[in-house]
Amino acid sequence: LTCQVFFARGTILTINPGTTIKAYTKDAEGKAVALIMEQGSKIIAKGTASEPITFTSVLPTTVLPKRGTWGGVIILGEAVTNNN
Repeated sequence: LTCQVFFARGTILTINPGTTIKAYTKDAEGKAVALIMEQGSKIIAKGTASEPITFTSVLPTTVLPKRGTWGGVIILGEAVTNNN
């Protein structure tokens, strides 16, 4: 991943078993690279013990694991919050 990728309401992201998704830390504008699942979108990710789905950084494995190397997967749900 090289930028923020948004999945809008009604879209489905399917990730196959054995997939590795590598992401950069920031895009050209300095924003954290991330997958953003907007309200009403779906993610289908069925990894297995022998074919796991992995999200990681493009950094060399010699410096990983390390926090803050990419923005992550952000799921914007419809749950009630305690904000008024």
